Amino acid sequence: MRQQPVVIDQPCCQFEPRITLMREGETLEVKNSSPVSHNAMMNFVLGKAQNPQIPAGKSITLKPVAEHRPVGLSCGIHKWMGGQIGVFNHPYYALTKEDGTFEIMNAPAGNYRIFVMHESAGWQHAGRAVAGQQIAIKANQVLDLGTYDYKEPD
Repeated sequence: MRQQPVVIDQPCCQFEPRITLMREGETLEVKNSSPVSHNAMMNFVLGKAQNPQIPAGKSITLKPVAEHRPVGLSCGIHKWMGGQIGVFNHPYYALTKEDGTFEIMNAPAGNYRIFVMHESAGWQHAGRAVAGQQIAIKANQVLDLGTYDYKEPD
């Protein structure tokens, strides 16, 4: 786990980074380095929903609890601002790189379900958010999931 806070900033009427992944127990700092006020509406379900006003040049800190899926992040003052926050109670998650690849290290051997979500297209596997995709991880081996074809939203 990271000892330093996970930081989201709002410098130019956008969230940076737009997608944030973190572990339960880590501290989330939402900054506003812009010259105008913002808020950070986070639609947590298991934790309580948050919608703090963040004056220019200020920040807030939170300790979010793990959620079953990423939650939305928005600014009620500037409706075009949006993002996602994923809070997990385990270390087995990843955000893709610019080329679409990702890596999850040191996952234990066993049978699991993997969930792949695209920001605009939603869940990218059969069964959507409920079922996930079944995978089998073998001890001391690398599992290549192949390629997920991007599916345009309906």
